[in-house]
Amino acid sequence: MAKKFCTTGTCIPEKNYMVDLSNRIQQIINQYIESGQYFTINRARQYGKTTLLYLLEKELRKQDYLVLSLSFEAADEYFESLGSLAEGLSLDIEECLREQNVDEKVLEEWNHSISERFPMRSLGTKISNLCRKCGKKVVLMIDEVDKSSDNQIFLSFLGLLREKYLKCQQGKDVTFHSVILAGVYDIKTLKLKLYPQEESKYNSPWNIAVDFNIEMSFSVSDIQTMIQEYEQEHRTGMDVKEISRILYDYTSGYPYLVSKICQLLDERVFDVQVWTREGILSAVKVLLKEPNTLFDDMTKKLLDHPQLKEMLQNILFAGVDFPFKRETPIIDLGVTFGFLKDKNGIVAVSNRIFETQLYDMFLSETAVNNQMYMKVSSDRNQFIVSGMLQMPLVMQKFYEYYEEIYSEKDQKFIEETGRGKIMYKISNFSDNDDVKIIDKSGPFEVIEYQRDLSVMPEDAQLAFFCSQMNVRKRQLKCELSRGNVTIQSGAMQWMAGDVSATTGIKGAGDFLSKTIRGKVTGESVIKPEYTGDGTLVLEPTYKHIILLDLDEWGNSIVLDDGLFLACESTLKQKAVRRKTFSSVFAGGEGFFNLGLKGSGVVCIESDCPREELVEITLEDDVVKIDGNLAIAWSGSLDFTVERAGKSLLGSAASGEGLVNVYRGTGKVLLAPVGNQAMKPQQVIEKEPVIVGDDDE
Repeated sequence: MAKKFCTTGTCIPEKNYMVDLSNRIQQIINQYIESGQYFTINRARQYGKTTLLYLLEKELRKQDYLVLSLSFEAADEYFESLGSLAEGLSLDIEECLREQNVDEKVLEEWNHSISERFPMRSLGTKISNLCRKCGKKVVLMIDEVDKSSDNQIFLSFLGLLREKYLKCQQGKDVTFHSVILAGVYDIKTLKLKLYPQEESKYNSPWNIAVDFNIEMSFSVSDIQTMIQEYEQEHRTGMDVKEISRILYDYTSGYPYLVSKICQLLDERVFDVQVWTREGILSAVKVLLKEPNTLFDDMTKKLLDHPQLKEMLQNILFAGVDFPFKRETPIIDLGVTFGFLKDKNGIVAVSNRIFETQLYDMFLSETAVNNQMYMKVSSDRNQFIVSGMLQMPLVMQKFYEYYEEIYSEKDQKFIEETGRGKIMYKISNFSDNDDVKIIDKSGPFEVIEYQRDLSVMPEDAQLAFFCSQMNVRKRQLKCELSRGNVTIQSGAMQWMAGDVSATTGIKGAGDFLSKTIRGKVTGESVIKPEYTGDGTLVLEPTYKHIILLDLDEWGNSIVLDDGLFLACESTLKQKAVRRKTFSSVFAGGEGFFNLGLKGSGVVCIESDCPREELVEITLEDDVVKIDGNLAIAWSGSLDFTVERAGKSLLGSAASGEGLVNVYRGTGKVLLAPVGNQAMKPQQVIEKEPVIVGDDDE
């Protein structure tokens, strides 16, 4: 029987053309199995996890391991109770033992009944006896493990594995030599309740697992091994190396996409010479036109995660550059699903096929009663050259159609849908080799100069040491097409394009309230607001510019005095009053602080870099700080200044006087060194009488 390309189920080397994974398999054995590691293989759907486990099992058996290969694909009934899980696993493992012809005595002992009262303990005893008596190192492999990852019973099973692993390390037990769990999601972060009645106390049952760092996408040379095998049998005369490179260009090595295109070339594409660039393009067109399980899963994932969908739309249609930070939840999710990748520090769609599929998907959603769609559809073929979406052309056409269709429409379209025409070009600024964009959020970009290139010889030594100690000039760049901004008075350095400035005062009453607020908070009364589609750049500073998204702060934040630099104009400013007079006597603290509410980003100037700032999250709790070290805190927290001890004598005995106290649920951003020394003197417990302290 002739071999076929496989895109469903497990690839079998004897039946299917496939990438040579032997080196990868041996690398896993050498790096993880032999040293007895527990680990998780988490990759996107149809990324070759099941095939990898199958080949790994075969090789481990050759090397005299006892392999217990299980799957949770159709095991929902296992998770009805601890007893059903223990019984189900016991039956599955029995089948594996029989298949590998283990000793009858070992098998007989394994088949002892599970205790109804203590099923997990009973299963643990069976595992210990098996590993002790079988005469081989036992490796447990479970595929599709995240199918039941939200089930507390499954987490209890992970807890059992963890307990036995730790006891084995201490010489108190015998257990599996290595455990491999495979799925889409990384279960290392799953939490197990320590006590059922205590909802807030959790612990990870899988924190014993090491990171799995083996690359599973196919390289050009990987693809070449599969194509070479096909060519040896079929003698098509193709350029194997070139075809492998083209396949990689379209797929970025996504296993399913590579195999699917090859399958279409072998079975479906007959209108052109098949194993050529033109043939691959024909196969890609078929792939994009017909439904498949991978694209169906993509659609479902985007419906379930609208934030991810919005990010992809902004990347594809608005040309937004998001800094690639895997720790950002939505970016991590996109990478986990296989939709996103890191491209030179910027978030990008993971491959050309996904890019085109998403483009088609989003475009079709707006097809009904949408003039823009009708215009774009007529020129659609222009946007794809050799299967590659041409974003500059897409944006150019967008601008043209915007002018034609929306020129007389509401200006709000620009803010919600995209940029207007930009008639200016800024060069040698953020694109300078000596300039680095260190942070980006909303309309803001933080520019950092890596060196001071304008120094005189007598200042060169000082400039050098400044650069080594992170003493660098920084600037805030504001792209107004992404939103209006409000800045500290006098902070503007230059602006380009369509930019309008207002005082931000909306009448006499507003002026009066802002005057009062400015007086009590120490902030400037006038904070100019800038609107339009141009670029605004603020004065350089040696301080650290930190961007805070209020969506991560419960949409309310309070800033320490003098830290405000800029914010999105969607944020509402207010004066936040302390609960007592204490703080005025605590050294440099006033009765009021500047508060911001709403959804948007605020920029602050800090003496400390973001890397040194400590973030404390409170859940109905309290933090006490000796000194004015907190630079920002959630508006939901109560802030007071109190004695360190219950009495004056207790405060004196502790060596501390007054402390800043933050109570409730929220976050506190803490600098390691305060700007001013605390000067405790006196506590006055009376409430102040202030009129107009909050300009809601």
